[in-house]
Amino acid sequence: AMLNISDERLERYNINYCSLIVDRMADRLNVDKFEVKAVNPAEAMPPEADGTAASKIKDPAQEWVDELMEYNRFDGLQSDIAVAYLRDGMTFVMSQYDDVSKREVLAQELAYDGDTGMIVVYERGSASLIAAAVKIWYDVPQTVEDRLEGEANTSLYKRVNVYYPNQTDKYYSTDGITLVAMDAPEETIRMGKTPGVPVTAFYNKGGVSELTNIMPMQDSLNSALVDLVMAGRLTAFSVFFAVGVNMPKAVTPGMTIFKNIVDSTGAIILPQNVEEAQAQAAILGSAKLERIQGGDLSQIIAGIELIINQIGVISSTPLPGQMGGDSSSG
Repeated sequence: AMLNISDERLERYNINYCSLIVDRMADRLNVDKFEVKAVNPAEAMPPEADGTAASKIKDPAQEWVDELMEYNRFDGLQSDIAVAYLRDGMTFVMSQYDDVSKREVLAQELAYDGDTGMIVVYERGSASLIAAAVKIWYDVPQTVEDRLEGEANTSLYKRVNVYYPNQTDKYYSTDGITLVAMDAPEETIRMGKTPGVPVTAFYNKGGVSELTNIMPMQDSLNSALVDLVMAGRLTAFSVFFAVGVNMPKAVTPGMTIFKNIVDSTGAIILPQNVEEAQAQAAILGSAKLERIQGGDLSQIIAGIELIINQIGVISSTPLPGQMGGDSSSG
């Protein structure tokens, strides 16, 4: 049972370098500031009553952008965006106007993963103009208690919003397939202007994850880790091969294992003549006890180090042990 790790328990044996790679790549991507200017600064920034020149007054467009970024905590938002599109190949940011705060609110949305997430549809012949966006999510996800109680029907919680340039359609699903309209489409036109689809897409290398070429090596690394654990256990808790020896059920360090010829009661049979002594000597001489040695740990460790090194090379990301300092930039 100790060595039986060939089932789902293998998931315990992993060294997740994928997360480290994505995080270090994301650390290199940092937007400090958006610089904008009003279309007509002279009209947008009239002199103050005390005669202060307009050039010394903060540009209202820049001030609006700075306040927008601060309100939406762009420092944290940009980190979430970078991690998501590096890991998944793409991610999205949705904007909506908050009537209470009178501000635009930005929210990062993950790409569709086969169950939930965001999908965008582009205008025919366009690779950048979004015609519509679809968001799929669970409005009230199941709790851990629900799942422990055997609740398996998650479709009752599924929601779908379809965002068009001028309206938003809202649906729910009771079977995970059929969509039922919640209410009439919500018109998004304000002051006679169509805002467009409120979704911006961020793609990494055309939608390709940075982990595409790393996953095979990550799998190999996890497999090598299992080999190391198995070899280590066989070294620490050896398996014995016995011939003509009845091994005790509990083997402890330092114990002595005896081999005697005994009768049905367990009493030692002593030879009564030369012939019996020779026969018992032949039997005792044929008995052997050997230990099945584990693999060479140094070779397995060297293989693991090689895989880790190649992960760093292919991802162009210095990993621990591949650089002189702690800087992820190398």
